[in-house]
Amino acid sequence: MLTVATSRRVERLPWWAQPVAIGCGVLGLYLVVGATLAAHAGVAHAPFISWDGLWYARIAQHGYAPGYAPDQGGQGPAAFFPLFPGSVAFLHGLLPTVPLQTVGLGLNLVAVVVALSVVDRCVRDWPAWQRAGLCLLLLTLPGAFVYAAFYSEALFLLGAALAVYGLRQPHRLGVACTGAAIAGADRPTGVFVVLAVVAVVVVREHDRPRRCAGLAALAGSGLAAVLAVDWALAGSPFAFLGTEHAWARFTLGQGGPGNALRTYVGAVFVNPHPAQPAMWGALVVPLVAGLAVVAWRWDRVLATAALGAVLLPLYVEELPSIPRLLLGLLPAYIGALAVLRSRRPTWVIVGAVITGGLALNLLFLHRFLTGQFAG
Repeated sequence: MLTVATSRRVERLPWWAQPVAIGCGVLGLYLVVGATLAAHAGVAHAPFISWDGLWYARIAQHGYAPGYAPDQGGQGPAAFFPLFPGSVAFLHGLLPTVPLQTVGLGLNLVAVVVALSVVDRCVRDWPAWQRAGLCLLLLTLPGAFVYAAFYSEALFLLGAALAVYGLRQPHRLGVACTGAAIAGADRPTGVFVVLAVVAVVVVREHDRPRRCAGLAALAGSGLAAVLAVDWALAGSPFAFLGTEHAWARFTLGQGGPGNALRTYVGAVFVNPHPAQPAMWGALVVPLVAGLAVVAWRWDRVLATAALGAVLLPLYVEELPSIPRLLLGLLPAYIGALAVLRSRRPTWVIVGAVITGGLALNLLFLHRFLTGQFAG
């Protein structure tokens, strides 16, 4: 009864009020707790610029200068896609008196709030409390604290949300292509978003060649920008693959295709280490793959893209990236809840995941700030 009454009161608010409040509240919690933990731990540097954030900050300040040597793990600037550092650099140019970290964190906050608003529109026929549960789930998945760090995941969330919304609305393919462009320019897994959107464009618009070509070009424009940057930086449009493999060899001790899959199988089934946060992400890979399969009943194209984004990187990526990889799989989470939301145990499980996920994120945030976990 209380849930119904609360839901009715929320329905009277502007449609964007709930996702905006949730986004600001959860990210605000991460920022406040993170700043408090950093002060308590005596962190001298900007607390939310660590690990990959240092590379993003360097690129935002100085661009993709060829003189940047890879670090001891073989990681170099080509591994980091240009959308986030380029956007930060642009905004910092407009607001030169605002610290770079503040610009980046502000950009991420806006991206998350807009993404949640788009997700809310994707499921606008759900009751308000179910939409709130979905938004909370997306912000408390293990590793979601990076939305409040100087990382690029928040922009990927926005791109994925726009792609899902556009593909669910046949007359809004332009929105889906814009989302694919954002995702493709932000992270390697954006390739799966681009492929899914382009496939739908070709199927739906093949009888209008010019429109089809234009939409496909828009969807692939972000990825094309990445290839151009890599070509100018390293002489190869696929330089980011080389840096990813170099990092995998450093972190896993073995490189080449299948390195993450071999390490994953060994670490999970032979010699698991629960104290390592990356392993928590690895352990839920089968679960998320199952959610993608369930989402097949909701949308086959989106579920297939999500399943590919879960499984294929295990063949080419490094294991420590799995928690962040799983964050952006919106079709799996939205689609599975769309199929299962009428069953009461579903929301009991979702509530437990939100509660446990929030606790894990605060733990991971502490490890992140003290240099023990890259996210």
